Amino acid sequence: RREEEARAQAQAEADAWQRVHRYVEERSEKRAMREANLSAASHRPEPQYFKKLDSSIRKNTSFIKRVKQGITADSLKTLIKDLSSLNLSRYVSEVASAVGESKIKTPDIPAVIEFCSGMHRLYADFAEDVMGKLARTFEGGVPADSPDAEKKEWYLRQRTVLRLITELLVCGLSTDYAALAGIIKTLVDGPHLKDADGNYYNLLLILSFAKQGAVNLLGVQDPAVVELKRVLAQKQKAEETAKKDSKESGASNAPESGEASEGASGGGDEPKGAEDEKGDDDAKGGDARPTEDAAATDSNAKEKEKECEGEAAGGGEREAAGEVEPALEAELDIADGPPLVDGAVQKQFFAAVARYFGSMGQELESMHKKLRKVERKNREVLMTRGELHEDRRTQFEKMKKCYEKILNNVTSLAEQLQLEMVELPDDEPESEATPLPSALDLNLTSEEFGVFDDADTRAFYEDLLDLRSTVPAVLLGESAAAPAAEAEAAAG
Repeated sequence: RREEEARAQAQAEADAWQRVHRYVEERSEKRAMREANLSAASHRPEPQYFKKLDSSIRKNTSFIKRVKQGITADSLKTLIKDLSSLNLSRYVSEVASAVGESKIKTPDIPAVIEFCSGMHRLYADFAEDVMGKLARTFEGGVPADSPDAEKKEWYLRQRTVLRLITELLVCGLSTDYAALAGIIKTLVDGPHLKDADGNYYNLLLILSFAKQGAVNLLGVQDPAVVELKRVLAQKQKAEETAKKDSKESGASNAPESGEASEGASGGGDEPKGAEDEKGDDDAKGGDARPTEDAAATDSNAKEKEKECEGEAAGGGEREAAGEVEPALEAELDIADGPPLVDGAVQKQFFAAVARYFGSMGQELESMHKKLRKVERKNREVLMTRGELHEDRRTQFEKMKKCYEKILNNVTSLAEQLQLEMVELPDDEPESEATPLPSALDLNLTSEEFGVFDDADTRAFYEDLLDLRSTVPAVLLGESAAAPAAEAEAAAG
């Protein structure tokens, strides 16, 4: 079992180091791109350089049209090549608009970033123009009463643009974070945009931002680094436990001094004849069977040889590991190195997102309590009537589905921010359990059922049976002619 645990520990450590290695590579690439973009002002070509390039309207217009159609990994190479041959000095704003209006997909964001970086290193006005065009995507929004299909389309577009703006800032295209701060403030403080399926689009956008900018814009440690530190701490704890167990085992197996001295003196009391007999047996050459003591001595000698070989092999492994460990430690230092974005900016964004996380935690707790109350009420109805009305069952399932979606998203946000998840009570005490009217719990209008819980309860109290039409008049104490006379009077 210990061998299996050791192998699992070694595999977990290897996987953790591999993830950290990938993270360090990505971080190094972003840092290199950020430094190149931040220093672009001192490396831009002189105005005479652009006079040598093609300034024809036809080619420049064609280039802008291709940008508007979409920048992808396949079209990037051609577009970058055209940047070196076209003079776009008069069309910088048009190119920025084309980027902002193009249908960008999430897999194409790296290509868009590389293209924008190329434009930024040639034309000083491009970064401000393109950031402004992308930020305008969030202006206006979509009305709350819009069809769900329009809401979803708006959300998908906003999510992609938000990721692009985040990456452009991290890669150093601009150092002005005001536009992004305004977008986050609108999502945090603005009204929630929901749909019939229970999707909170503000929450989904904030979660997307947290996933994309957790390390660089929120100052949160990368999950790969966190996992590696956890694995290393677990390994160190296991090694300390093993050393402690080994010391305790060695202390319990050590012979006492009195027993050792008795064994030594007992060996000297052996008769001389016995020694002669042993010598005769040795001289006979192999016919005699070895004694148990001799066999044990031979076994101990072999075990000592194995231990020596193991120590030698372990020493070689430690020497080899000693060559690798400094490199791994250096890689971990890079992963824990200074942030790409200024710490003050990170604190500002983290505070805004953490505040939103707190408000959504309160919203989730409120929904949790309402759901439990409705669930209790449904159990009471089942116990008294044996069944639930179909409308009530449907509304409860809808409410539960919405709650589960928000729970999953808030939990994911807590993981990204590395904050404690809000604690949700299992249930309320029976003394505090007061059933809420279904008009509140199930989003039903009071005009539909009034003060009653559902259609069945309302029918029970309001749809009264006319006893005269079903019970004979004699049993009601009336004459048979009385109903007929009343009917004639009503007709007359």
